[in-house]
Amino acid sequence: NEVIRGFFQYQFQELETVGRSSADLFGMTLWHSDSGYDMNIGQTLADAIPFFDYISPMLYPSHFGSDVFKEFDNPAEHPYEVIFQSFEKIKPMMASLEELGIELPKIRPWLQAFNLGAKYKNTRMINLQKQAVKDGGGYGWLLWNARNDYYDLEEALKK
Repeated sequence: NEVIRGFFQYQFQELETVGRSSADLFGMTLWHSDSGYDMNIGQTLADAIPFFDYISPMLYPSHFGSDVFKEFDNPAEHPYEVIFQSFEKIKPMMASLEELGIELPKIRPWLQAFNLGAKYKNTRMINLQKQAVKDGGGYGWLLWNARNDYYDLEEALKK
């Protein structure tokens, strides 16, 4: 993770006069947010925080296992809980950093807009995710669908 942190710092120094910056991180980085454990992917939330204005974790409920959400056999069927609890998980760390005077980035997650583990191509599932972001203190959201197929979601995107 030293290499990734070094890259974050380098891009920050090179681009800080250009405008705002953002980073997409794996959703599990919110569950393992300290810099001591990078899940063998080189990403930690703590390493990214000082260098970005926005951080967009990929909080696709289908990508969480029952090892994280022991109360659910299939976390994909519980989008509100997965996303809201992910925000709750980082609140203590964010509060500690804010007390130290570190400017915090806005958390603007990627949400699931594809069917995997549960049917997500419907207004209800999108709205549950959006509400979890709002209730968790997020700053907006982004939708991801690898096929770029958002046609069935027009109603969910109106609000």
